[in-house]
Formats: sequence, structure tokens, C-alpha cells
Amino acid sequence: MAKYFKKVTPESCGVSSIDLIKFIEGMEDMPEIKETHGFMLIRHGKLLTEGWFAPYTEDMPHTLFSDTKTFVQLAVGFMVKEGLCTIEDKISDYFPDKLSDKVSEHNRNLKTKHLLMMATGHKGQQIHKTGDFNDMSVDKVKEFFETDNYIEAGVEFQYDNIATYVLSNLVSRLTGFNVAEYLKPRFLDPLDITVDYYSHDSNNVCIGYSGFRIKLEALAKVGQFLLNGGTWEGAQLLPKEWCEQAMAKHTDGIGPCGDDWNQGYCWHMWRGRYNTARLCGAYGQMCVIIPDRDMIFATNSGANFNKLQSILDNFYENVLLKVSDKPLEENPIGNIKLENKISKLALRNIFAPVSPRANELNGKEITFEKKGRYNKIRLDFGSGVCRVALSGDCEISFDAGLSEPKETYIENGGFLTIDPFDHAKYSATAYFNIDDVFIITARILETVTIVKIEISPDETVKLYTLRGNLGE
Repeated sequence: MAKYFKKVTPESCGVSSIDLIKFIEGMEDMPEIKETHGFMLIRHGKLLTEGWFAPYTEDMPHTLFSDTKTFVQLAVGFMVKEGLCTIEDKISDYFPDKLSDKVSEHNRNLKTKHLLMMATGHKGQQIHKTGDFNDMSVDKVKEFFETDNYIEAGVEFQYDNIATYVLSNLVSRLTGFNVAEYLKPRFLDPLDITVDYYSHDSNNVCIGYSGFRIKLEALAKVGQFLLNGGTWEGAQLLPKEWCEQAMAKHTDGIGPCGDDWNQGYCWHMWRGRYNTARLCGAYGQMCVIIPDRDMIFATNSGANFNKLQSILDNFYENVLLKVSDKPLEENPIGNIKLENKISKLALRNIFAPVSPRANELNGKEITFEKKGRYNKIRLDFGSGVCRVALSGDCEISFDAGLSEPKETYIENGGFLTIDPFDHAKYSATAYFNIDDVFIITARILETVTIVKIEISPDETVKLYTLRGNLGE
């Protein structure tokens, strides 16, 4: 994908290179629970700076999680534009086959807009609770209509992934295409956005509440499109009124992650401080739209929920609150320092001298209490690398670098949350710590998931994931 945003000096758009260095320093050398994978800053449609923390790269798609919801909202917008539906329509009118005697009058009267703003009157779900969307033994649309309400619709925000799934089903019913297919000629192709992967159920309906993978520049384009009021390259693809309403506050949304989750909920987006609107996905997939500054901040991250606010705080403190309305004096030396800083970005890795224990473990298979699909591990040490083989219900093996990361393509490791597609490269390292515990860290690239394996001197094996299926 050719780069869309033209690179300019930060100073030409009122941003200091020195402030950007401080901003980047706020993302450096972070622990695994608070790491950044990539970032882009755009103002007046120009690229001020961007960077990726190795092993993540600019040409690598990244799982979006709930940023995917905004694509569903856009698909609804295009259906409204084409006269296929309105936001005032009763959603039940489109699903007569899903209505049983258990469906209340309240749920029969729910409107499309109530699902967009997540104010259905249902209790909703925990902020990131989801089910197995491939388990078709439970009809989730039917279940949605049979859910008891506790308050009238349109009054109170309750985060509800299944409301998005119902809207995604609506797109499929009214157009004959799933969300990704429907958006392709109307939105994705005009913006030159490739959806590298999307999660769908066994009926080929996008799950909607999660599951898209796109590159970071593509995410920034979505933000720029909304900031532009639905125009792209001079063409009005979506009405300006829709984009304005999509970014406006419709309910007093309250989330668990900090101040910027307490500013209200839009249509499948969040309001934030400083008059911002935000595409926001689990673990720090964000695109912040700042109309007052004509600015976009996009980032992919791997941060625990209680660390998400710090991503925005760093951006606000070091960039947004220091932006000038006029160009600044150019700073060639600052620009060079900024580019040097960006060229060296990498996630934290730990390496250490190889312990004599390696000889004891070499070629040995160890059985451990089953975790997920696995209950056996074999290690084979070579020059600067350890080959790690996990087995049980299935088998995978990958290289872990002892002095630098090593990449291995893996199919079906079974470690990801929500998304069953984990055919991806693993970037792995390993070292013996001061207590002679052998610690293996494998990042599943294009995702936020980290697989961790610890083998103690008594050969006790601990297998778990960060932001993954085995979770801990």
C-alpha cells in the first residue's frame, strides 16, 4: 500500500520536534503490560511523525478489536445514504424470523439508533465480554431480542457487543453482503484500505464488535475521513451530517479505563477530553480525532486495560496541549534527533549468558499440567537459538533467539482471544534469569498476544499468555 499522508516537518504544522521526542520517550522501554507497537500523528492532512517498535513494522496489519465497531457504524451510514434503512426504523422489523413470544414490546420497538449508541435498555455486558461467535447452537440475534430490559431505550449507555453483531446482521440482510464486502467499493477501495483479515461467523456475517485487521495508516485514514466530514479526494462519500452525528455524544457512556472513557458515547465510538472523538479497541488500538486542532493521533498498542489512559495522557501532555495554531520556527537539528530516536525504536528484550542448564535441557521433553492445547515441551539448543516445540492436542514449534529475536511462521497455535485466525509470525526470545529459570517470550505479530513459558530448575513448566487465550 503506497503511503497516503505526505511527510512534513512537525514545526511546519505547529508542533515541536522536541515535544515529539518527549512524547516518544513516554512510550519507550515500557513493560509488556504497557507497550506501544506503532503510532502516527497527522495534522492538516500531513504526516508529522510515525514510528514502530520492532518487531512491529509499518507494513504489518494489526488486530483492531473494538475499532471494528466503527466500520459497522459506517456501513449503517452508507445504507441510510442509499435509502435502505433509517436510524428511526424498528430493528425488529428486519428480523421477523427471530421474534418469538418471549420478545417484549420494548424490544420490538428498539430503533437502529438505540443500537448505534448502545442504549438498548438491556443490561449489556462487561466491557469486553464476548461469546464464541462460531457456536451457532445459540442464536445471538434471537437471544438479543429475548433479553430483558431494565430501563427504557435511549436513556442509559450499556456496552453491548451483541448490539453491534445485530447491526452487522442487519447489513448482511439488507445488502446481501457482510460489512467488509459491502464497504469495499463504497469506502475501503476509495481510501485504498485493505482489510487483511476479518472475523465472521459460520454464516459469513462479520462479528462486527471485533475482528478486523488493517495497517495503522489505514486506521488513520478512517479518522481523517471522519474529520473531513465524509469526503475523500474531493468526493463526498458519506454525508457530512452522518459523520458529525457519529462523533457526537449521544449517551453518558462510562467505561473502566480512565477519564477519557467517562466523556460519553457516540455511535460506536467514544467521546474524549478536549472535544475529541475516538475509535477505541481493546489493549490500546486507538484513532483520536481532534477537530479543534485538525489533528489525528493513531496508535496500536499492547496495554492492559488499567494502563490505557496513560497512552492518551502522554499524547495530551506532550503534544496536544502544546500545539501552536501557527507554524513554528524550523528546527533541523531537532528533526534529526527525532528521526534518530524513531530509527532505534524496539520493544524491550532481555538476553543473558546461556546457563550450563542448557545442556541438561537440550533435547529433553518435559510433561506438565495441561494448559490450553498443550502439556509437553521440548527444547533443542543451537548456536544463538533454542528450538521450542509444544505438543498435546496439537503441535507447534518455533525458534527463540538467545541474543536477538527470531521469527517463525506458525499456524493454529490457539492462543488468541476472540479471533480464531492466528496464522502469523512469532517473534521469540529466551534467556536464563538470575534464578536459572529459562524464560521464553513469543509475540504473535499482527496481534497483541504474548505467549510466555517459564521452566524452573526443578523442571516445573508454566505456560501462559498475556492478552491471549490462556490469560493470567
